[in-house]
Amino acid sequence: MKKLLSVFVICALLAACADSKRPVPPGERLAVKNTAAAEVQKATTNIQVGQTVSDFNWSQNNGNAKNLMPHGQLSDSPQLVWKRSIGKGISDDNLLLPEPVFHDGVIYALDSTFRLSAVRAKDGKLMWQIALPVSEDLGLASIGLAADSNAVYAVGGNGMIYAVDFEGKILWQKNTNSILRSAPTIEKGILYVLSGNNELFALDSLNGEEIWRYRNLSTMTNLLGMGQPAVSNGVLVVPFSSGEIIAFDAKTGVILWSDALLSARTFNQIQDISHVLAAPVIDGNTVYLVGNAQKTGAYDLRTGTSKYVQNIGGTSTPVVSGNALFLITNRNTLTALEKSTGRLVWEIPLESKEMKNIVWNGPVLAGNQLIVVSNKGDVVFVAPQNGQIKQTIRRDGFSNKPILGDEKVILLSNEAELVAYQ
Repeated sequence: MKKLLSVFVICALLAACADSKRPVPPGERLAVKNTAAAEVQKATTNIQVGQTVSDFNWSQNNGNAKNLMPHGQLSDSPQLVWKRSIGKGISDDNLLLPEPVFHDGVIYALDSTFRLSAVRAKDGKLMWQIALPVSEDLGLASIGLAADSNAVYAVGGNGMIYAVDFEGKILWQKNTNSILRSAPTIEKGILYVLSGNNELFALDSLNGEEIWRYRNLSTMTNLLGMGQPAVSNGVLVVPFSSGEIIAFDAKTGVILWSDALLSARTFNQIQDISHVLAAPVIDGNTVYLVGNAQKTGAYDLRTGTSKYVQNIGGTSTPVVSGNALFLITNRNTLTALEKSTGRLVWEIPLESKEMKNIVWNGPVLAGNQLIVVSNKGDVVFVAPQNGQIKQTIRRDGFSNKPILGDEKVILLSNEAELVAYQ
């Protein structure tokens, strides 16, 4: 476990295989905009977050296909209501536990060995488990989940994708013959997933058949994992490890625009990596992007026109709500920005009793509280209006942000234990 945590702290640098002789990807390649980012200015905005909602599914990473996380309902002083082990946790042999999903009152979660569990959100009752086949041990057996009205879709690191019905029966399986690294995004019957060498697959969710695919240039040094795509109103926005962002026609794969989150102003070797690990967030006609290499910006969804770019970097998907954008930066600060300008409203350092080799994940927004967690077991509740810490809970370590559902905050610990607070 100690070796594993060290891997996460240095962002688990991986060498991806590159093929310099492969053909140029199809489609028109648009010019990358050269936007000079100014220093981050401060705003005097009074933060207002969106209203809480209770009737929603957290059916894929970050809640939905837009990666626009809902503001869930939660009590002012949440208490532990149940916990449930789902299998094997993180180890030196199995490095990842993906984010669970919540769909129609049931939590679906993968353990580190690609075992899929269905757990009732109301009381934590285990409904069924199925061990999905893994052809070889890559150390990253489990990559991610998504669900819709037809099935739960499980992505394995060895290239396999399974569709499983709500009673645990495999409906279909697809071998992409690629090393998959992103949780799936599903919208209007199409499943989108990214490989570690920047290959994007668009599959029919009813049978797994390929609709289209696109291959971007590989990069030699990446962070662990890939940011999942976002889709809204027929536009698919995809982050690549090269730092490039490409918007596609979601049905056909035709390129609509492209840009890059690159910066010459970094603070260490990790921040020199251009990988965009945070998922794009679509809110209306704006897509919000956070890159590792000190770039955060807002862009027009249809044209890619830059609305602003700020010198802020991170690897976690931001929360966009009301008039604010909240994110964890790669300096381990929780930061609130004015959504319309990117100007800084407040920021607080994220601290723990164990500061060595600490990694923070989140935030999510529930009950007018921002919630962030650490791999050391901190669960911290923060007021979104001013950054004041309201409560801290200590548990086992977490390598994923919480999810929301059934008026609960649900966490998956590194020991593969689901924990629910209400």
